[in-house]
Amino acid sequence: MKTTKKQKKSNLKVSLLLLLLAAVLLISSTYAWFVSQNTAEVSTLQVKIETVEGIQISSNAKNWTSTLTNEMITGADYVGSELNYKDAVNQVPSILKPVSTIGEIDKGKQKMFLGKVLTSKTGTNKGKYILTATPETDTHGLTGNYITFDFFINLESTSAKDLYLQPGSGVVWNGERAAADTNAAYKNDKGLQNAARIAFIVEGNVDTSNTEDASTAVQNKIYNQADADCGKYLWEPNSSTHTTNAINQSLAGRDTPIYTTAEQAANPVPYSGVKTAIEEKDDMILANANVAGNTSFFAAMTPTLFTDTGFTQRQKLMTIKPGYTKVRAYMWIEGQDMDCYTGASGTYLDFNLKFEVDTVTGA
Repeated sequence: MKTTKKQKKSNLKVSLLLLLLAAVLLISSTYAWFVSQNTAEVSTLQVKIETVEGIQISSNAKNWTSTLTNEMITGADYVGSELNYKDAVNQVPSILKPVSTIGEIDKGKQKMFLGKVLTSKTGTNKGKYILTATPETDTHGLTGNYITFDFFINLESTSAKDLYLQPGSGVVWNGERAAADTNAAYKNDKGLQNAARIAFIVEGNVDTSNTEDASTAVQNKIYNQADADCGKYLWEPNSSTHTTNAINQSLAGRDTPIYTTAEQAANPVPYSGVKTAIEEKDDMILANANVAGNTSFFAAMTPTLFTDTGFTQRQKLMTIKPGYTKVRAYMWIEGQDMDCYTGASGTYLDFNLKFEVDTVTGA
């Protein structure tokens, strides 16, 4: 496991701990990573913030707190009305399905695609698995196939701070819940956590000292690539961990794209995200569903940050400015990942985030 040199901490250190737990149950399916039967039930979503100095969290940039809960993310008392955050689109579904993306942003939202595996009826490909993909839309409430929500950070400081992911962050198998399940199919760790992704879209920042209604101003922020206050960050946890079954089936390209031995040995493993809709008539062979097989439908993906399972040194994620910062989070199972295959379904997962804010490196 790689480690990094421990960095010095200033006397003005600000610490933020965000714990986000989503317990996930994947229901068994008959074949393929993207079929509609391959679903995940989100049993809980708990958010907890602990602050030490100068920083607070909010779901609407109005009700600042040291503890952000699930109710604050989805409840009408906090989001969805003229009195709080009427334009909130916080999607916390009870069912998850594998999706794919290249991280392209449109009007502040990350383009996501839900896939389905069919059997080709065309010529020499007849009988082979083909991949189709349809665009998803972020929808406020308890529906959808992935988790996404806005949160706001209030940094009371005279200078920017670095935001770190602390040890303990990641996506892990929940063995306790698996052991309690009476269905034997859910008892074992199948490695689906190795296909998880988390993205953070920084939509913008507002200087509260120079803005009369900073809350409304930051709510209205929308990602703009040309704006220095904006940014997008893709995190791949468990990047070097793969099960033997995932290695074998992806090498053969049975119900994922084909991954070569050299690709499987890389950290992170290179993969191709879906960038546009794929129709049945396109006859896109699943085994060849990558940028080498078709640049029209796929793009090569490189995470901003990747971590080993159980990493022990904090990892810098981004830098945030004083004032109010709007961040949109996405959490999903990446269908194009070599670890997302039929045999990995039927499991419990937890998503854990722990953030720490500290003096900017070199400051």
